[in-house]
Amino acid sequence: MQRKIATKVKVVPNNNPDSNLKGFAQITMDDCFVVSGVKVFDGENGMFLQMPQYKNSAGEYKNVANPVTKEFHNELSNKVIAAFKNAVTATNNQQEAKAASTAIKR
Repeated sequence: MQRKIATKVKVVPNNNPDSNLKGFAQITMDDCFVVSGVKVFDGENGMFLQMPQYKNSAGEYKNVANPVTKEFHNELSNKVIAAFKNAVTATNNQQEAKAASTAIKR
């Protein structure tokens, strides 16, 4: 029986609208393990995650941490992308409220 892992996600959207890199994420699992440096990209087939990586002596990029099963990979991707979309919506709502407030003051 596979145990469900509780995950918390913090995201920071990238403010460059021209970049395929849409944001960064930090994932906390079961309040005891953190993976930082996760990147959220928007590619040809939609949004996807890139786990933290390092460049080895051969010039190849290798993941520092990654999900072992396809099921957990999908679960993690869905949670991070949903958190990213919520963060973007919240940021847009704050900007709209600020713009409306500024317009009213004028």
